[in-house]
Amino acid sequence: MKNLLAIAVSLSLLSQIALAQTPSDSTEYFVPSEYLSFKENYNAHAAFVVDNRWTTSVGTQSLGRRWKNVAGEFEVSPEGQAALRQALAQRKFLPVYFLSGFGLLLGSIPLMASSSQLDWQTGLGLGVAAGSFALILAGGKKVSQSEDNFNRAVWLRNRDAMLLHTSPTDQPRFRYLYETETLYLTTNSYVKNGREQKLGFLGGKAAGEFRDIPTAWNMYEKYRKNQRVGTAVNIAGSAVAIVSLFSSGGSTNGWLFLGGSVTSSIGSGITLSGQRFLREAVHIRNYNVLNQKILPESK
Repeated sequence: MKNLLAIAVSLSLLSQIALAQTPSDSTEYFVPSEYLSFKENYNAHAAFVVDNRWTTSVGTQSLGRRWKNVAGEFEVSPEGQAALRQALAQRKFLPVYFLSGFGLLLGSIPLMASSSQLDWQTGLGLGVAAGSFALILAGGKKVSQSEDNFNRAVWLRNRDAMLLHTSPTDQPRFRYLYETETLYLTTNSYVKNGREQKLGFLGGKAAGEFRDIPTAWNMYEKYRKNQRVGTAVNIAGSAVAIVSLFSSGGSTNGWLFLGGSVTSSIGSGITLSGQRFLREAVHIRNYNVLNQKILPESK
């Protein structure tokens, strides 16, 4: 009996020692966060850019000069960071192109307005104006290339940010579906499954990507309406500028040329502003396509 009592006391003491060595409930220690459902993951981590603002379902913030405010967002994606660096490099000399181009454009006006005849001054004015347009177009091409790389950087960053919050068993399928089914925009085109496809006149060739998703289709239709208005204004302004080069209005020609150029630029601005509708349409479309195809257990 005494032996049994001793054994019981020993076991009691051992259990107390074990409890004393076990961390209490208030002890802080690292617990991995749970993996998110697809909807939560997409809403929290898939970003798109609207009106120069980084946008997710939880809010927006300004991109900042040279995307400085959102540079940290790309740390989750080495490929995204590489594309962002390339985009930044293409913007390095943009002020030179545009300031030189607009400076030459303004300088061409007095030369063209100096005479109603096609003499050396008006000829020089035409040459200077042509040079200004060449510089502005070259700058515009650099902008387009930079924007294309930035759009790809965001697409890559979204993929890798969502992969971090996707179950390891679902990651291969998620990555495959993301890279083959989603799309991102480039200049006058979009990229899907590694292939660049033209948007077409006023974006008409992309209609099939949005038609079956009502909310995305609504945004896409707003984009197309915007493109029609912007293109009409652009053509009208360009026509005035071209006619002014060959008319005999004397000093009026220079002002007509400037007015037509400004009107054409306004049309281009209207066209570019419509990109916000297309970007939102792509964001909505990508979510719906992935949501339909993703593994049921990862939703």
